[in-house]
Amino acid sequence: MGEDVLGRAAEVRTEYYAISIERKLSHPCVLTITASACSPFLPGEE
Repeated sequence: MGEDVLGRAAEVRTEYYAISIERKLSHPCVLTITASACSPFLPGEE
């Protein structure tokens, strides 16, 4: 199984979503991303 280049893109945009069935987030990276994404919207949260 190989990869072939089909063309070049001038601009590429990637989005990531974290989906979990757990109610409490526990992974350190997910906690950091969630805290930094929410902090501008929640006063007193950093």
